[in-house]
Amino acid sequence: MQQAQEALGHIDILINCAGVNVFRDPLALEEEEWQRCMATNLKGPYNLIRSVLPGMLARQYGNIVNVASVHGHKIIPGAFPYPVAKHGLIGLTRSLGVEYAAQGIRINSISPGLIMTPSAEAWLASCLDPQAERERQAALLPCKRIGEPSEVAYTALFLASDEARFINATDILIDGGRSQIYHE
Repeated sequence: MQQAQEALGHIDILINCAGVNVFRDPLALEEEEWQRCMATNLKGPYNLIRSVLPGMLARQYGNIVNVASVHGHKIIPGAFPYPVAKHGLIGLTRSLGVEYAAQGIRINSISPGLIMTPSAEAWLASCLDPQAERERQAALLPCKRIGEPSEVAYTALFLASDEARFINATDILIDGGRSQIYHE
């Protein structure tokens, strides 16, 4: 962070978007896997926030956007412990957003669903019938298509901008409406 500040000046915007999928049976989960999931998905964003907050507080201005996941809202069997970490990140967002709101700092999160990222492409490619699985996933969405990375990026940019100056301590779902549908 110090190198970034030396090269670019003060930091007004932080977008925490590192993440790692860890999907295991809770009883088979190794301690190392638990630690890796929590370190990347929760501790890392917290540490980065702590590193930029002093400068933001000194200027009484800053915008932080954490990339959580729809898994922080909806539990999918077989996805443990990832939802625990992302739920925690949403809680961190809300808690710190309230804590620092009066000092000009806004902290929000976004929760993407299935987005056609390289990891999603790799997962689809690993399926027995990749095209059929892609079509099945798209059919689950009200808009009948899988999200694009740019749609997530534009939402993060909006939240980091002054156009969103009255949005704080909240999470925006970016899942094409899928989480609003009852699935059997």
